[in-house]
Amino acid sequence: MESFLQLLDDYSSPEFPKLLVEIIQYGAKLRYKGPSDVTVKQHNHSSAKVNTQIIADDINKDLSLNRLKKLPALPKHYYCSPLSLITKMAEGR
Repeated sequence: MESFLQLLDDYSSPEFPKLLVEIIQYGAKLRYKGPSDVTVKQHNHSSAKVNTQIIADDINKDLSLNRLKKLPALPKHYYCSPLSLITKMAEGR
């Protein structure tokens, strides 16, 4: 694991590589265990309206890298998380 941490030594948030190591060592449960027949659509945070181009660029980048998939229509039941903008940390600050 030390080699893995060295690879991420320059990462802006020192906590994140440590978290990844713990997930690798101990595992993580990522499966949703709530009801499957809900429809939730939360409103975007007001910060999402400050610079919509940043959000559009980020979504387009994720689409081009196949991290997101554009759906022709929403399914009957879905959960839609809100969008927001936050300042990225640099060197843990």
